[in-house]
Amino acid sequence: MRVTAAVLYDVNKPYSVETVELDPPKRGEVLIKVGAAGVCRSDLHFQKGEATIALPAVLGHEGAGTVQAVGEGVTMAKPGDRVILSFVPNCGTATRARAAGPTSATSTRAPPASSTTTRRACTPRPGRTAPTWARSRGFAEYAVVPEMGCVPAPASLDFPQLALIGCSVTTGVGAAVFNARVQPGDSVVVIGCGGVGLNVLQGARLAGATTIVAVDVKDTALAFADEVRRPPTP
Repeated sequence: MRVTAAVLYDVNKPYSVETVELDPPKRGEVLIKVGAAGVCRSDLHFQKGEATIALPAVLGHEGAGTVQAVGEGVTMAKPGDRVILSFVPNCGTATRARAAGPTSATSTRAPPASSTTTRRACTPRPGRTAPTWARSRGFAEYAVVPEMGCVPAPASLDFPQLALIGCSVTTGVGAAVFNARVQPGDSVVVIGCGGVGLNVLQGARLAGATTIVAVDVKDTALAFADEVRRPPTP
């Protein structure tokens, strides 16, 4: 199928919005209509050349959308489901994945065990293809992702909110709750209040930290941080 996507061809250059070819979902894959996509700091690193990736590429690993079609063998998603895209899905079957955690069995670059192909979007420019980074493609109208990369989403949240859960929310809250293991009564200092930092603050508050200190050089970031770290008004 032909879809519109933002393709990054070169560093320090704007994205090229153009029509690309997207293969239909194969075994273990799901076709998603993208409802919203966040611009993660990783996307900016790639665009600025501060981190490397094979170019051209269709980025956007922080997204959410609606299932349109499923490939052979898919049992965990069906057309019409609202989902958050997980850019580090596990295979869902390995003993290590079940026992050690949801992202322990695969990396963001390896093809999922349930898929028979490495997903690519072919651009109209001869001889050039746009690979997916992190097995998501939020900067396009549609994306094909592994079945395990579709996390059921509640109807109570809009797609822009759901998209952020795909990366910055889980990264920040997870860092506070699972990595730092913040406990009730702890004091927490968060240096840097961007997307992830703000969610570290949220994680610390959810975990019951008593004193939360936000550090940043930008007044606007500190203003957001002050809203996040304060308990909601009854």
